[in-house]
Amino acid sequence: MKQSKVIGLIVVLMSFFCFNQSLAGDTYYKNLSFTVKNPETAKGRVYLTPHNSSDTTYCRISKDPKIAKVEGNLSNFGEGFKVDMFVIPSEGYVLDCLTTPNAFVNGNYRSECIGNTQGYPISSTILTIDQDTTTNCTKSRPNKDSYMQPVSTQELYAIFVPAKKMTVRNISAGSVANTIKNSKYGESTNDLVVTGPLNENDIKYLNRLSQEKGLIRLDLSGATFKVVPDSAFYNSGLYELKLPSNIEAIGNYAFANSMGLKPVNLPSGIVKGKNTISGCSLMNLLGVKEEYTSTNDDDDDWLRWLFLL
Repeated sequence: MKQSKVIGLIVVLMSFFCFNQSLAGDTYYKNLSFTVKNPETAKGRVYLTPHNSSDTTYCRISKDPKIAKVEGNLSNFGEGFKVDMFVIPSEGYVLDCLTTPNAFVNGNYRSECIGNTQGYPISSTILTIDQDTTTNCTKSRPNKDSYMQPVSTQELYAIFVPAKKMTVRNISAGSVANTIKNSKYGESTNDLVVTGPLNENDIKYLNRLSQEKGLIRLDLSGATFKVVPDSAFYNSGLYELKLPSNIEAIGNYAFANSMGLKPVNLPSGIVKGKNTISGCSLMNLLGVKEEYTSTNDDDDDWLRWLFLL
């Protein structure tokens, strides 16, 4: 009897699991509008694109540097309607937060801060517009050319502020954490230059600063190390990374899943591991391939390219 009850319970759990899986697999479409205004483009800008590349055909994407906008029929695969937001800061600035129009006009944007509850800059993020999977949705993709008033609209402003730039000299490999904590801005720096010897633990600590403390620019061109370890900058929050010119090898997944990381200059002939830039969405937008070796093109060249997409 006990055995039959166990078997029955297993059957029920398996049925429930399969039912949930079928629900999660359903695709719905919804006509939405998401806007981020960039009133001071000299300090930086935000760029939006559908999270699901198949949505691009059915959406209008702004190419105006003063406004980032995705409007149209976005898909939901059971995880919400999502757009990718890439932050493109000018030298010396970082994105402080996104805020509502009223708060922006009134000057108290901190009271309605969105997307930056941790209190530090971000280089990129995935924004969810609407979690609703049924109301005002359709299972058939609406015609991309038909005009429809969006059923949900969200408008925000991008607020850029001066970066907290700091330069530190690390005396011995393995001590960069203490060096930074005892420096001007400590771990709250978001624009960091590091010189001196570094080891694998130092590099992983620097990546944690990008993930947990808001570091978006990291200049290691004056540091001493020859190999970028496996997964060294995996899932980093960096926008810009500079490496020493004498780097000899890049490990597996070294920059993987770093959504907002722009192309990294690498010496020619360098030994590369596998999947070094897989999941690097901004690089993918720029057409950067896995075998990429950068040139000396300046930021303006690739920035123009981005806004021509």
